[in-house]
Amino acid sequence: MATRKEVAEHLFMTVQNVGKLINNDVFQAKLGANPLDMDHCRRSYIAYLQKQGRYTSKDGTGDITEEKTRLTKAQADKAQLDVAVLEGKLIPTDQVEETWINYTSNCRGKMLTIPNKVAHLVLASEDFAEVEKIIKQAIYEALEELANDPIPQEYRESTLVNEKDMESTT
Repeated sequence: MATRKEVAEHLFMTVQNVGKLINNDVFQAKLGANPLDMDHCRRSYIAYLQKQGRYTSKDGTGDITEEKTRLTKAQADKAQLDVAVLEGKLIPTDQVEETWINYTSNCRGKMLTIPNKVAHLVLASEDFAEVEKIIKQAIYEALEELANDPIPQEYRESTLVNEKDMESTT
């Protein structure tokens, strides 16, 4: 049996650290002048240090094992995304953004030209049905032009391959 000071000297730590380890239930102290078992404290402290050195996903301690695991997972995720791009199942976000900006601005332009195209025809029309037909026809023309496939050429080919694969399996 030993005192806190003796255990601290034996384990190369301060008496305050021994007190913290007792409070954290790493060391078990008994009542009396020499409350600690030196052998038990040494084994408990070694087990405590080993536990602190291990990786646990909950702790996020930043040890080397955790960092290697994070790196391996990131590499696997990247490889999975690369495969999805190659299979045509994934398109880069900047490409999607650029395509949709072009698509919506093209749509806006086509819709804004409709009044210029049909204004003179509407003025020359005799009845409401003819005006309605002229406006609908102009709108359908604009929508038909916009109905073309907006997928960029480099990704269009890979999606066509996937469509053919899907058709052959059905």
